[in-house]
Amino acid sequence: MLPHEMYRCSIPEILAFIDGYYRRLRHSWEQNRIIAYSIYAVVTDEGKRETIEDWMPLWFDPSPEERKSMGEVQSIKRGMVAEKDIAHYRELGIDL
Repeated sequence: MLPHEMYRCSIPEILAFIDGYYRRLRHSWEQNRIIAYSIYAVVTDEGKRETIEDWMPLWFDPSPEERKSMGEVQSIKRGMVAEKDIAHYRELGIDL
């Protein structure tokens, strides 16, 4: 966006432009991190390998505590789905 174009835009359009810029920047950093981590993963032994967020943290990554709590929430959700599926199959007469 050129400066003279910015003066003709409304505030929501400018905010959308800025949001799109940050999304594109974030996507670019994520792609570069994945490329670098793939090289790191090939060179490093599996036992010594760190997770991608611990190896190269970026400014938009959640903290380790947030990742742990998000993982716990996801495992609870997966367990709830599994229990619901098991109950459905038991109602159909299939014993699991």
